[in-house]
Amino acid sequence: MTSPEPIDPSGQGGPDGIVAAVSTVKDTLPRLEQYVARNLAGGVDHLFVLLDADQPEVADAFAGHPHVTCVRTDDAWWADGRPPELNHRQRINANAVRSLLGDLGWASWLFHVDGDEVVRVDRQRLAAVPAATPAVRLEVREAVSRMRWEQPPTWFKRPLEKPELRRLVRRGVIARPSNGVFLHGHADGKAGVRPAGDAWLTLHDPVGPDGGAVETAADASFLVLHYESYSGEEFARKWTALAQAGPDTRLRPVRQRTMDVVQELLARGLAPDALERELLALYERTIAEDLDLLRELGVVEHIDADRGAHRPAALTDEQRAQLAAGLDRLVGRPKAGFRPPANRPTEPPAVTAAPRLRRRS
Repeated sequence: MTSPEPIDPSGQGGPDGIVAAVSTVKDTLPRLEQYVARNLAGGVDHLFVLLDADQPEVADAFAGHPHVTCVRTDDAWWADGRPPELNHRQRINANAVRSLLGDLGWASWLFHVDGDEVVRVDRQRLAAVPAATPAVRLEVREAVSRMRWEQPPTWFKRPLEKPELRRLVRRGVIARPSNGVFLHGHADGKAGVRPAGDAWLTLHDPVGPDGGAVETAADASFLVLHYESYSGEEFARKWTALAQAGPDTRLRPVRQRTMDVVQELLARGLAPDALERELLALYERTIAEDLDLLRELGVVEHIDADRGAHRPAALTDEQRAQLAAGLDRLVGRPKAGFRPPANRPTEPPAVTAAPRLRRRS
C-alpha cells in the first residue's frame, strides 16, 4: 500500500490557517534539521522546538528559520524547578505553547510530537473537521527496523487487526497477537488540539479540563510517522539518551525491560566500543525485522517523508512580534500550571471520522 502523493496541493499553508507542532528534544543539529524539514513537508506550518539540554548551536542555527521557534528550557524557563521526569517536561512544555497560541488566536491546530516523529496530514481534510470538535487523532505508522539502511527508511508498519496479528504469530514474526508487540514504540498515535479551546495535550490522548476524554476526529490521512529505533545505530543512540534523560513513568512492560537492560549496561562503565557491541546485540535479539517478509505479508506501507508536497505558511511580521512578546512573558512564569490534569480518562475517547472530501484530480 502506498500513501497518496502529494499531500497538500492546495497552496500556501492549506485552507485552515496556521498549523503548529511542539516537541521537547535533545538531539544533534543535522537530525533536528531533518525533523523540521519532514514536518514542514508533511503539513505543519510552524514548529516549536523546546531544547531539553543546553544546545546553543541548535538555538543559533534555528534563530533565523522562518518556520521554527526554538526555546531554551534553561533555569529561567523552569522558574519553579525542572521536573525530573522527561514525560512531565514534555507535557508541560506542550501546554505552555498551547496556552500561548490560544492567547494569540491565530493558530488553528497544535500537535504534540517527539523529535523522531513526523506529522503527516491532508490539510483540506483537516480543515473539514467540524468546528465543535476540539481535537484530532494521528494514527501511527512505525518505521521498519533494519540493522542498516542505505537510504532513509520509507517502509512503515501500520497497526493491525487481530486476524492479521494472528497470521504474524503463525509466521513467527511476533510472539503474541498484539500491536504492542508488533510496534516497538507506541500504538496509540498522537493528537492535536485547537489551541483556543479547552482540550489539553498529553503524550498521546488529549484530555478536557477535568482530565476526562474529549472527542477526536480521525481520518485515513491523519498520520504520525514514528522513526522508532529504525536501525541498530538509532536504537543505541535513542535508548542511551532515554536512559540518561530521567525516569519515565509511562513505559510499557516490554519497553521497561529494554530500559532496564540499557541502564544496567550503562552502569557497568563499559568502554564505548564494548557498550556499542552489547547494545547492537540487544537490538538484534529484540528489534531487528525482516522487511521482505513484512512486505510479503502486506503489513507495511511505502511512505517517503522527504517527498511531502506541503508548502508551509510563514508567520506575518505582526504574528512574529506577538509570538516574541508572548514568549518573553512566558519564560519566567512558573510552569506547574501547564501540567495537564493528573487523572487519566476512564473511558476511551470518542473518535469521529472527518467529513469525506472530493479530491482534486
